Amino acid sequence: MTEATTEFAIKLYRKLAGENAGANLFFSPFSIAMALSMAFEGARGRTADEFAAVLAFPARLKKGRCGGHPWDTEEVHGSMARLLQIFNKSWDDPETLEKRARIEVLRQQHKEKEELLRKFEEEKKWPECIRVSFQIKKIANELNPLLPKIDQYELEIANALWGEGSYRFRQAFLETLAKYYGTGTAIPCDFANNHEAERKRINCWVEEQTRERIKDLLTEGTVNALTRLVLVNAIYFKGDWAEPFPEEGTRVEEFVDAEGRSTKTPMMKNISVPGCRYGAFNADGSFLATPRQIRIDDKATSNKYPGADGFQVLELPYRGREVSMVILLPARSDGLLGVEQRLSSEDLKRWIDRLEDRLAHVTLPRFRLDTTYELNGILSDLGMPSAFENPATGGSADFSGMTESQNPIEQLYISLVIHKAFLEVKEKGTEAAAATDLEMLEGAAMELPKYIDFIPEFRADHPFIYLIRHRPSSTTLFAGRLMAPAG
Repeated sequence: MTEATTEFAIKLYRKLAGENAGANLFFSPFSIAMALSMAFEGARGRTADEFAAVLAFPARLKKGRCGGHPWDTEEVHGSMARLLQIFNKSWDDPETLEKRARIEVLRQQHKEKEELLRKFEEEKKWPECIRVSFQIKKIANELNPLLPKIDQYELEIANALWGEGSYRFRQAFLETLAKYYGTGTAIPCDFANNHEAERKRINCWVEEQTRERIKDLLTEGTVNALTRLVLVNAIYFKGDWAEPFPEEGTRVEEFVDAEGRSTKTPMMKNISVPGCRYGAFNADGSFLATPRQIRIDDKATSNKYPGADGFQVLELPYRGREVSMVILLPARSDGLLGVEQRLSSEDLKRWIDRLEDRLAHVTLPRFRLDTTYELNGILSDLGMPSAFENPATGGSADFSGMTESQNPIEQLYISLVIHKAFLEVKEKGTEAAAATDLEMLEGAAMELPKYIDFIPEFRADHPFIYLIRHRPSSTTLFAGRLMAPAG
């Protein structure tokens, strides 16, 4: 399923890039895929097949058409449920709670011993100072390894169903979503008589789930008296870099866009960043072996960096190193289109697999983005048009797995898929949020060495692609491109 999600992310990226030429992009393919997977449970016939094709579900999951859902949805939903469990576990699982409690005890002990040490120093009781210093060191030796194991990053995902109270939803559909997506029972709404108040209530829920980063997901007019079901997924991420950029190193420099125009931009700098992974690639996507050492008098660059149509890839980990940002940087400021045209789920995996642990000189712009996308047309073009066709007017949407009604005019279709996302990248780390709504209507040396370590320079002062990934599961949580930091 993570492979399917990555393939969906690349397809969606390509489509958004084509329809937003020259613009910054930022979205959460995982959020969108999860909302669509919930709707997939209620789809049947051609509509279900289109969902599966767009979401890149493996063909082996196709069961046939002998009653019930034509696809093995249990594997789809089970995979999503396992990812949700992994992503949301860090705050309330027993092991983490136990570690957090022990940390608080050790911090208090450390504080008390430091106060005692200061007292003995004032009284010039040097033997006691030595004894307490050893006690402080012992506490620190236990405390320091525990700290990176908790609160490494914040990643929270929430799903909810908002259903018209008077509509007869199929109970099996509601129970499946509650079991795998944690939606609980559908939240009863009065869209028929008070749709504007319900719209505001849904927006408040999204704001709360995304720490108020996603506001007004549903704008006025997007919900009406015919709305029967709103499926919402919200995702929030906040992580500190494993090696933060020093704020005193940030300088206002030139960022050159694809047209050659320069913009004054705060550029963050980190010299010799440890723990990152780096790779260089030629124009055809093949790996370029970057030397580990060079002669001290070697000034050539042709054997160290990709040519004009090549690109560099850098993976910067966040604290805990489970989540990272992967940046694809073309050699030229106008080279992003070439990288986008080569981009595929297979190549992306191959490039990331070839990255090597090494030091790097990193320059990265500080930037912030807010984006909104209406995805009806894009998803239709990708291959699922029937989901948006109203059965009451001759359309072929088939969501009969959601409803108990046999009345043609009461059959459901998708009227709106809207996605909003927020991203802020700065010296300390990254904060990102997204929400998807799917609405259904009805030291010095003694002598100079001959060889020195080569530390590649990664200078992102022109357009690049970036991904925020959960490394253990290879899940792409967020994706985008930066064409110009000023937006």
